[in-house]
Amino acid sequence: MATAKTPKVKMTLTRLLNEIKLAKARLEKKQNEDIKYFDVMSGGKLKTYNSEETMKSTVTAHFQSIKDLTNLIDKYKSLLLNANNTTKVTIKGKEYTISEAIAKKEMVIGEQSFVKTIRRQLQQAEVSVQNANNQAENNLNEMLKQQLSKDKKTDVADMESVTKFFRDSNKTTLIDAGGAKKYLEDKEVEIEEFLSDIDFSLSEINSKTEVEIA
Repeated sequence: MATAKTPKVKMTLTRLLNEIKLAKARLEKKQNEDIKYFDVMSGGKLKTYNSEETMKSTVTAHFQSIKDLTNLIDKYKSLLLNANNTTKVTIKGKEYTISEAIAKKEMVIGEQSFVKTIRRQLQQAEVSVQNANNQAENNLNEMLKQQLSKDKKTDVADMESVTKFFRDSNKTTLIDAGGAKKYLEDKEVEIEEFLSDIDFSLSEINSKTEVEIA
């Protein structure tokens, strides 16, 4: 009589990732249990355990649980790594393995940090320009008040000429000789679109791809 085959268990990558997370939490909890690995004997009695047999069975079972959980995590991670290295996913029209996509995401997040630095510099420079121009305008207004307060007829044409000359001479502008602002604008859009697409695509492929659990 033929022996019935054990049905193969399949698990999606999403479930596998969750199982790894749970197993790690269980391992951490097990490692932090209040287990006495050593004891002292005085007058023929152990301080913590009732007997050496009890100590042996307790500690041995504890070590075995840790070993089993560690092996389970290694097994699941190996399955995940194999799936990630062979399963393809398309991000913004380009095909990657899941591993390549994850690596690309890490690189893009690094670019995002760089772009934030440029954005912060731009904002600081714009504030500096605005403050300088505001101060120049205040100085101009003060100068015009002094001119108007003098006991002589004001020549409108002269005042307009002085105002134009002062503004032209004291105007502060933002210089972007290297095209950083255009780079910034393009990169921000590119990064936002990529990160949005990759998160959705990875979530989708992980929920569809299954691995066999031996």
